[in-house]
Amino acid sequence: MSKRLGSSQQGKQHRGKKPPIPGALRREDARLAKIPDSETDLTDMPEQLDWSKAVMGKYYKVIKEPVSLRIDSDVLSWFREKGKGYQSRINAVLRNYFLKEIRPR
Repeated sequence: MSKRLGSSQQGKQHRGKKPPIPGALRREDARLAKIPDSETDLTDMPEQLDWSKAVMGKYYKVIKEPVSLRIDSDVLSWFREKGKGYQSRINAVLRNYFLKEIRPR
């Protein structure tokens, strides 16, 4: 009998819970929140207006969740024929559809 992925320690870690923030970071965050924006020096950080070349996931990785999904066999075969990484390609197709659906028209 195989082990269910959802019952693994890694699977339990990310289920709707945020990791605890250490006390030192919490205090530093509170201290910085008290400083007014007018006192923040942004001279060495120019305002970014063009985000067209921004790369999603460069500094942040979306948490992946293992799921069981039923896909038509011909569709799955087509993705597998393209070689290694077929699951990532399926995810990319779903993400593109998702982004088109959530963008305001």
